[in-house]
Parts: sequence; structure tokens; C-alpha cells
Amino acid sequence: MNITSRHAALASAAASAAILALGGWLTWTEVQQRRGAREALETRLAQGLEMQGDLRQRRAALESALTRRERASAGSTMRLAPLAALNDTLARLAALAGEFGLEVTAMAPGSAAEKPFYRAVPVAMRARARYPDVPAFFTALHERMPDVCVQAFSLDSEGQSGALGVTLALEWRAAPDDSAGRAGAGGK
Repeated sequence: MNITSRHAALASAAASAAILALGGWLTWTEVQQRRGAREALETRLAQGLEMQGDLRQRRAALESALTRRERASAGSTMRLAPLAALNDTLARLAALAGEFGLEVTAMAPGSAAEKPFYRAVPVAMRARARYPDVPAFFTALHERMPDVCVQAFSLDSEGQSGALGVTLALEWRAAPDDSAGRAGAGGK
């Protein structure tokens, strides 16, 4: 082997070693980047699962409080407004929601259904709120508007803002006919 071929072989080996070293370094860098990205995703997932569990506990507490309040008011008698007072009731409902920090984004009454002691008017409502405002609103609704019952609700996280999407299925209980002030059953 002459010197020229030896230099060429050494140069070739050095180039190969440099390429392997560079490839190893790039692979190591890529592995580190992917590891960091995976750890960030795992952290976000853990935070999301924690938030989900917290929201489930909050929802269960609200549902429990709502059930207790419904039981407490089941046998009460109240004066029911005529069906013609629907718009006034919706305005009072929106004002009460606003007073307790709920930003009403949609409200739609349905058709009245005849019940034995009252007319049931379903009202679908959607709002944005902070979590502490929701139970305060439910309490005020029960105390100030006992003729409006919460049939169902759901809370949806609206991302990192801390706001909740609140969906309510309400029922307004109106007098069975247009005789205002007639006594009706406030409970089930």
C-alpha cells in the first residue's frame, strides 16, 4: 500500500467516522426533542385528566344540591303567573343570570305542555360562567324564581380561560289557564 492510497483510506475512514458521529449526534438530538415533546404532552394530559376529575366532582356536588333543593320544595304551593307572562319571566331569568356572573348566550322557550296543576314551558339556556358563579345562580334561582325548575344541566370546560360553558334545561311553571294568581303545585 503506498502513501497516497493510505491517505485516501485514512481520509475515507475519517469522513466515515465524521458522518457516523454527525448522524449519531443528529439522532441523539432528535431523540431528546421527541422526549421533551412527549413529556410536555404527558404533562398536558395529566392536567386535562385532573381538570376533568375536578369538573366531575363539581358537577356531582351541584346535582346533589339540586336534588336536595327539589326534595325540599316538592310539597310547596305557590302562585303561578299566566302564560302571557312568559317574556317577563325570560327577562327576569336573564337578569338574574347576569347578576350572578352568567353571560347568557342563548335562551329559547319551547311550547307549553299541560300538566295536572300547571303548564310546563321548557326553556333551553346556554351561558358562559366561572364555576363559583353557577351554584350561586342555582341558589338564587331557587329562592327568587321558585316557578322555574332546573331539569338538567351540563358544564363544559372552555379551555385554559377557566370559563365554563353552562347548558341548562329549565322548566317554567305557569298557571293552568290564564287566571293569574291561581294556586298551583310547585313541586313534582
